[in-house]
Amino acid sequence: MRYTEEVLQEIWVTCRDKYIIQQKQNEWLCVLRTINGMDNVKNILEIGAFDGGSSYGLKHFAENMVTIDFIPQCRFDLVPFQSINYNYIGGNSHDPYIRQQVSDLLGGTVDVLMIDGDHTYAGSLQDYHEYKHLVRKGGIIIFHDILDTESHREQGCFVHDTWAEVKEFHEHKECIDLGQEFRHNTWYSNTVWGGVGILFM
Repeated sequence: MRYTEEVLQEIWVTCRDKYIIQQKQNEWLCVLRTINGMDNVKNILEIGAFDGGSSYGLKHFAENMVTIDFIPQCRFDLVPFQSINYNYIGGNSHDPYIRQQVSDLLGGTVDVLMIDGDHTYAGSLQDYHEYKHLVRKGGIIIFHDILDTESHREQGCFVHDTWAEVKEFHEHKECIDLGQEFRHNTWYSNTVWGGVGILFM
């Protein structure tokens, strides 16, 4: 399904206002536009959900979707997901049992993989290596928090190191907004967090 720009903007507003998405507007719209331009997207795997903002956005493109998050029970309203075959798995994405469960649920093939769970270098790289084989040719892998900032480092986020390593092996693009953003009645500097990297497989 192809969505108009107006609909993509509406999806963003719901991601932000209802699900408190942990993404910047322009960066997340870049992700949605990228998926919107793909052919034959059916299976989506998301690692890391928080309050479901990214989950809600991604579900618009999926027939089958799996979300893995370390929180045992999802913290968001599942009603909007009733239009697709949706499974939330509470646990560690590095658990071999969970990896097998994901493969079984998605038939061994993924069109879109979003990595936004373990933000350490080792953890995000492990997610990449353990799930990339599921991504079909022509699919994409999305990394969130690829900016190398003092704030990220202070919080133990080193996805930028993973991104620098893996992007060398694939066609890729970066969705980065370094301006300011008004969210939840406060102005935030976009220079201290975020950044999205997309690998084309």
